[in-house]
Amino acid sequence: METTTNINNNDDEKNKNTIKNEINDNNKEEEIKNLSQNENENENNFKASETVGYSKKSFWNERFEKTDSNFDWYVDWEQLEKYFKEFLTEDSTILMVGCGNSKMSSQMYNSNFKNITNIDISDVVIAKMQKQFPEMKWLEMDATKMDFEDNYFDCAIDKGTLDAIMCGNDPSPPAHLIREMHRVTKIGGHYCIITHGEPESRLAYFEKFKNDKCNFDIKCETINLSFMANLINSLRNKSNDHSLKGGLKNRNEIVASVLDAFVQSYKDVPLNEENKKMQKKVNLCLKIQAMIEKYGGDKKKMKENLGKEPISKYMERKEQEKKNDPNNIRQTHCYLYVFTKK
Repeated sequence: METTTNINNNDDEKNKNTIKNEINDNNKEEEIKNLSQNENENENNFKASETVGYSKKSFWNERFEKTDSNFDWYVDWEQLEKYFKEFLTEDSTILMVGCGNSKMSSQMYNSNFKNITNIDISDVVIAKMQKQFPEMKWLEMDATKMDFEDNYFDCAIDKGTLDAIMCGNDPSPPAHLIREMHRVTKIGGHYCIITHGEPESRLAYFEKFKNDKCNFDIKCETINLSFMANLINSLRNKSNDHSLKGGLKNRNEIVASVLDAFVQSYKDVPLNEENKKMQKKVNLCLKIQAMIEKYGGDKKKMKENLGKEPISKYMERKEQEKKNDPNNIRQTHCYLYVFTKK
């Protein structure tokens, strides 16, 4: 009888809450652009506290019926490209698992990775994406029980699917997804999972799948979230009820969140000539953040005092505040796990 691997620790409970909120804000860019029209949408639909069937086709069809825009969880291809180019070639056969309405496949295609197959459980989103990007292959398929032959792809990629189905109480779907990604990947090939799951817990979880039929090497990369993901997370974290609507009530908080998102997205870029201007912008954003917080948006006082508080002091204070805040649900990184099939 097949056994399943249980997921049961505080880290994964935190990740579940984060992912539920991500799903409820699935159309982030559109909501930011149309705040006055859509501010009640999240509160009227699927509450983050509800247990819903994230592995169910009906759930995702209902979500994708409501939008024609594109949305990328966690990070963009621009942030991932350097990691994938370490093992992908232009001839690689690539599977995008749980593709949703992400632009990542199209961005990879434009980077000369032409042999991409996209699958999703939602026939609604597959039809929409097929129409939008007809140059690629789009298939309605359940990633936990794929129709492909063994050892079929050079690389299989999941960005957010594992996290979404981990929100349920059944440990079987996440286990089936991992085993299926391993099965359809060629020996010597790679399957990649992009997730909020931190290495302290997730690596141990992945290692439990190793056996005679499922053997692999694994490495992990830590990646800053994209600007849009950081912006929404910052806005929601400033709200008492952790809702996007709540985070949009105060103009000063919105400005501070935009600055904070910029800082979190770009503060760790390498200090080379190309990025010196970016680092100056990050430092300026930190100074303005400090002034908004200290003077409540008073432009005159902010102008008079801009830059007087050392950046390092401000950073240290903010990090300590985050650690001491029991209501802080903010995540600023995701993790890329690269499996090499043996």
